[in-house]
Amino acid sequence: MITRGDPREVALADVYERHYRLLAPQRYRLERLAATALPHRRMATVTELYNHTFFWRSDNARFWYYNDDRGFHSYPAVMLTDTGKNYNNDVHFAHFAHAV
Repeated sequence: MITRGDPREVALADVYERHYRLLAPQRYRLERLAATALPHRRMATVTELYNHTFFWRSDNARFWYYNDDRGFHSYPAVMLTDTGKNYNNDVHFAHFAHAV
């Protein structure tokens, strides 16, 4: 489960984890990662987007960063994946984990 460190996202992650542990405590391991290198109060810079290019394939990109003619929007969201550490490939994940 990945968040950007936004307190609202951390609260969502807390609720999800609490319920997950009640429903499936031993079936699958749940890991939490905070992608704090991705901003939550402003649009990411070109460099920040470039450094996390592989990550934009997720649906969360549409919640985390949305820019239209009315300006920048960001909605709290957590990314759930069963392939987090292997997302795209280990090299990209190692870069992502290092950037967090």
